[in-house]
This record gives sequence, C-alpha cells and structure tokens, in this order.
Amino acid sequence: MSTPSDESITTSATASDNPLLQKLGADQFRASVRFYEADQKLTETDREQIAEDLKSILLKTNFVGYGSSIVGFLLPTAYYRFKGIKIQPIAAPGMKPYTPLVQRPFLSFLMGLTTLLVANQQAAKYQFQQKLNSYRDTYTESNQADAWKAMDYHQSGLFYLYYLRTAKDPSFIIKDPRTYSKEQQHQVRVVPPRENRSHFSESLGLGHRKSEDHASNEPHVLSQWDKIRVANG
Repeated sequence: MSTPSDESITTSATASDNPLLQKLGADQFRASVRFYEADQKLTETDREQIAEDLKSILLKTNFVGYGSSIVGFLLPTAYYRFKGIKIQPIAAPGMKPYTPLVQRPFLSFLMGLTTLLVANQQAAKYQFQQKLNSYRDTYTESNQADAWKAMDYHQSGLFYLYYLRTAKDPSFIIKDPRTYSKEQQHQVRVVPPRENRSHFSESLGLGHRKSEDHASNEPHVLSQWDKIRVANG
C-alpha cells in the first residue's frame, strides 16, 4: 500500500483550510501526519512497551544531565583549589570574614546550567539512536520501529506521557491532523466519569446516603454551607 507523498499531504490540508497547517507550517505538519500514521498501527502492548522504553531513556538522560551539571557547577571551584588561587575573604558588618565555599558562583551557575542542557539533549539523542539501531541489528521493521522513527528525541518526556496514557485509555489517541477543522479549535473535551467513581461531595461526607440498615435510603439534607461548597466545586 503506497503512502501519500509530502506534497499531497500538504496540498490536501491546504484545500480543506486546515488551521494546524497554518500554525505548524508544512514541515511540522508533515511530521505530525507521519507520526499519526505510525501511531495508528500500535496495539495496547506496543504502547506499554514504548512507554517503558521511554521511561528508561528519561531516567538515563536525567542521570547524565544532572550528573554533568554538578560537575560543571563545581568546575570553577575545583580549578581555583587545584591552582591554589587565593580568594579574598568576604567581610560583612558584624560578621567575621569568611571564604565562600563555591568560587565564582555566577559562573558556576552558568556552567552548570549549560552542561545540563547540552548533556541532556545529547544523552536523549544517543539513547534514541541506540533504540533505532536495535531494530536494524535484529532486521525487524515492526510497528514500534515506525513509531520511534516518527518521534523527536527533544520531546521524549511528552511522548512518554502520551503513550503511558493511551496504553490505558485509547480515547486519548490522536486524531488525523489532516481532518482537523476550524470548528474543532473551540471544542471542549468532556471525559465521562467512571461507573464506580462517586461525586466529590460524597467523599467529603456531604449529602451521603444513610446506612443500609436504615428504613429509608434517602440522602441527607444539605446545609446551606454544604450547598455553597458543592455549587463552587
């Protein structure tokens, strides 16, 4: 089955005056369509597996990022200690002069933040590439491989939350971006409550029903304060 070309995707979306195309641009819109087509092939098991893999990537990425940021933050202090550079003690009124523990705190902060951002992105890119290579090494082109190819490692946290949610609730699976219309921009999504989920007022003890051994199972009469609490959420 042949897949539509990038030009046909953009042309069909333009013909229907798709607001997503106007907001995202042609390149990002085509990327969203490719992700949608790969995402539709996934089963519940596939989504659970991808969520677990993304969780592992996030843990490794955060470990590398935060570890590198600590090294970058302490690097100026280590340099001053290693070189034996003396720092003038800080004298404050009413206090004894003291030497700060961290040298060049502003520079240390900038170096720590820079190493955090760079190491985090590079670690995520490396982990994503390793995952794609694992599919190539086993000579398998599964639906999961297509989904990984359509994902962007910069948004690994967002994809993790998406697959974690859609594995449990398929109603949150994204719709076809090509069918998005202006009317859908202002639609409100209403998630119906679960069958066994009670109203929040019952969990607070407001208006709960009488015990089963009572002759009538009528609800308690709410006081004025209870009615105000329920009305205001």
